[in-house]
Amino acid sequence: MSFLQASIFALLSFTVISCGQRDERKKLSSIDSIWVNFKTQLENRNVKFLVANSLDTIQCVDCGDSAGEETEFYDAHFIFQNRLDKVKHFKNLSDKDFTTHESDNLVRVSYNIPSSLFQDHGYNLIFTFVKVKNKYLFAGMIVT
Repeated sequence: MSFLQASIFALLSFTVISCGQRDERKKLSSIDSIWVNFKTQLENRNVKFLVANSLDTIQCVDCGDSAGEETEFYDAHFIFQNRLDKVKHFKNLSDKDFTTHESDNLVRVSYNIPSSLFQDHGYNLIFTFVKVKNKYLFAGMIVT
C-alpha cells in the first residue's frame, strides 16, 4: 500500500470513528428531549410555544427589573414576552453541556457554569419542569 493510500485509509477510518462517536452524543433520553425542544423554542423566541408549555406562573430569579422587585415568580406570558433573555441567562445555551435529573413529577436541567467571580469558582443554572396531566411544563429557573 502506498503512502497516499495509507493516508487516505487512515483519514477515512478516523472520519468513520468520529461520526460514530458524534452519533452517540446525539442520542437523547426522553427527558433530555423535553429540554432540547424547549431550549430551541427559547432561542427561537417562540412565545406562543413557551407559554403553552409552561405553568401560568413561573420562577425566574434573574427576571426582576431595576426597581428592585421582591419576587421570583412571574406571569409566564409577561416573562416570555418581556424578559426572555433573562430566562435564557445566556445568549446561546446550545454550546453548553447540561445534565437532566428526573424525580417523582419533576425534571431538573442543570448547567454547571464556571466563573472566577464566585467563591466556588462557578455556579449552577437549573431549569425545572413539573409533570401536569402526563405532560411536563416549564416551572422556572434558579441559580445556585
